[in-house]
Amino acid sequence: MDELPEALDALAGERIEGLSGPALLERLEPLLTAANRLAAEVARTVRQCELAGAADHDGKASMSAWLRGHHRLSPGEASRLVRNGRALEQLPSLAAAAAAGAVTAEAVSTIAPVASAENLASAEAQDVDVAAIDAALARVAATRPHTELR
Repeated sequence: MDELPEALDALAGERIEGLSGPALLERLEPLLTAANRLAAEVARTVRQCELAGAADHDGKASMSAWLRGHHRLSPGEASRLVRNGRALEQLPSLAAAAAAGAVTAEAVSTIAPVASAENLASAEAQDVDVAAIDAALARVAATRPHTELR
């Protein structure tokens, strides 16, 4: 983890003012992929914190409360992170696409209701192939505009 702040410092130290449009876009693409990957890793870690009861060790009742209290996230953003972590745990194809940087946190949030305990139980009761739905949603999230995903 020590390398991440150093890499970000190096990026922040690069002079980008005056670069041409194509050069800026060439720089932006890997940054967006990295941001997606980082968002997926944050959500995955939030989920593991939730499972481990990590917030309890710090005097908070939930990970959402911990995120709000210690990192000043809005209630909506803290809840979104917790939901995204839960969804990525239940939807491995989506998790793999997000970890590769092909899917945004917003797309994960759009898909997350599919992975709610209620919806997964209903799918199981109806013999729905959740793995196939997971794969299809991951593919759409990674290749199609967000409006089509919704």
